[in-house]
Amino acid sequence: MRIIDAFYAKLKEEPCLVCGKIGVDIAHLLPISKPLGYNAEAYRDWSSRSHNGARAFTAIPLCRQCHDNVHAYSEQWLDEKLGHKGGRMYAYAYALRVLGEVVHETCKEEVGAS
Repeated sequence: MRIIDAFYAKLKEEPCLVCGKIGVDIAHLLPISKPLGYNAEAYRDWSSRSHNGARAFTAIPLCRQCHDNVHAYSEQWLDEKLGHKGGRMYAYAYALRVLGEVVHETCKEEVGAS
């Protein structure tokens, strides 16, 4: 299994980072919302790249309602909801922790298989 697939599968098992609900979407932190004064075509190109490369690994588990709120109200909404934990920086650290666990497990499996 590719690391990105394992990362997304692990995120799907986690509760919503904001409200704790079970049953989550994978929400990408970069890009998290449309930039002000955006050009629709340029945004589509920029947004589609969020599922490739390094941006793909800046993802967190959010329930549908919280995910919609992030897109409707922008990054500030997420910062307010996670403010007591450190805001978006907490979200990035959470994503990196989960990714680290996935990489560790994947490496153990590959070493054990050889």
